[in-house]
Amino acid sequence: MKTLQASSQVRKIALSLGLRKIAPDVFGSGISETLRIMLDMLEPDPKAKLLDVGCGDGGNTLRYASKMGTRNVHAMEIVDEHAKIAQSRGIRVHVGDLNQTWPTRSENFDAIVSNQVIEHLWNTRLFVSEMYRVLVPRGYGVVATENLASWPNVLALLLGYQPFSSTNICGWSLGNPLTWHLEEPKNEALLEMYKDKGGGGAAGHVRVLAYGAFKEIFLAEGFQIQSLKGVGYFPFKGRISKLLSHLNPRHSHFMVIKVRKP
Repeated sequence: MKTLQASSQVRKIALSLGLRKIAPDVFGSGISETLRIMLDMLEPDPKAKLLDVGCGDGGNTLRYASKMGTRNVHAMEIVDEHAKIAQSRGIRVHVGDLNQTWPTRSENFDAIVSNQVIEHLWNTRLFVSEMYRVLVPRGYGVVATENLASWPNVLALLLGYQPFSSTNICGWSLGNPLTWHLEEPKNEALLEMYKDKGGGGAAGHVRVLAYGAFKEIFLAEGFQIQSLKGVGYFPFKGRISKLLSHLNPRHSHFMVIKVRKP
């Protein structure tokens, strides 16, 4: 009971300091900057065959394709409703679970992108090995995810709370009274949409990697690391955030990696 009361008091103090206003604003800024960096890492090539794994409704997929100048656009998505929207946008979408072997032949794509997906998977090693398998030689991948070692996550652990990036478990926010959207009503329609998709991972985070592990899991599968950047530096945004995440990427909130198959 004392622990619950203490957590409640901590939350009241944090909210009074503007947690509910600052956190989503900074988080959204980091998400936008992550997408910009991903686009910068893509290589213009009208003949390239692109695969977006975990494409959602395909909105960002079209942005990746536009940056590359290609119309040969493919995707994978686990949620039927999202896949249908992406298909209506002209994207060739396969509905499937990224925790399983991907339904495509080896050495089939020139570029693979994945934004905020790998942390939703329990079969992380397979995800990386399948990326390697389906890329052509000298093909490349661009992957973005949250960073377990970000300062907000480190602070949460010091306080004895669940790391922010790991509170989103199967669509529920657990174990951290400082999570800014804790009192928001749960979107039951969204939870139902994700029900039984990938063991619940589609609706929440399963395995969040820190900076070093994010790099090493790709190296272990034989990839060459071309770039690994930190993005977002809570509680800052704009130029200060960019500078700090550049100087200290290991504690940035997001990470973007570009890898190439030899």
